[in-house]
Amino acid sequence: MGAVAFGPFVFPVEYFAAILAAILVLSIAWYMAEKVDARLHPMPARVICAFVIGARLGHVVAHWPSFAAEPSRILSLWQGGFYWPTGVAAAIIVNLVVLRHPRAIAWSAIPLGSAAIAAAMAIYFLAGVPSAPLPGDAFETADGRVVVPQSLKGRKLVINLWASWCPPGRNELPMMAEFAHADHTAEFLFADQGEEITAIQSFLKGRGIVLDTVLLDKYGSMAQNYQIRGLPTTLFINTDGTVQSVNVGELSKENLGNALAELK
Repeated sequence: MGAVAFGPFVFPVEYFAAILAAILVLSIAWYMAEKVDARLHPMPARVICAFVIGARLGHVVAHWPSFAAEPSRILSLWQGGFYWPTGVAAAIIVNLVVLRHPRAIAWSAIPLGSAAIAAAMAIYFLAGVPSAPLPGDAFETADGRVVVPQSLKGRKLVINLWASWCPPGRNELPMMAEFAHADHTAEFLFADQGEEITAIQSFLKGRGIVLDTVLLDKYGSMAQNYQIRGLPTTLFINTDGTVQSVNVGELSKENLGNALAELK
């Protein structure tokens, strides 16, 4: 998925769509509660909570073996991981329980339907992946090599744009390093954005993180090539050099594993 930027704030498209839907539900339902049926007042907040909890639980259940080993990650909502069908089901059930009266339930279809349509349109028009090819630039690596991403065409690639000053990037890096060492079906390139090699090495050594290929992207040319708007961002590249998917923000183990499985 792509991203939507508002000044310094960058949101993954699916998060932007969810925020837009929540705003519409709250505003339209509040107006209708004031003008049409006061029984709509408690509906929006409860439906939104039900959707978030239901969608998260659906994702957790689908990946339970992974979460069972680290149950604290169930609450790591910022990493993503929501299954919208269970969220919709939970929202419908809570809506029926909260409103009960047929007339109020019928009126609730307006804010809920408007929110659903707006979210779907946002994803349809804003989501997508960059069409740019692999960069032909030569990048120096932290261990003194030179890598030209375009020369790696024919391999499955994971390109992670990061910086040591970025908290989400710091959080996901140990997990991504673990995947990079364990998964031999894809090659991982960690493109540091604009930092000096001494700062990179000091950070990695201090955290005990070992990365095989750290690209020194001093001028952000990787981000420019793919029109990346925020860090961290991870690109999943097929063997033909096309972008299969993009993740903006911190990755979870489950989302990383799913994205790797989709590479071709």
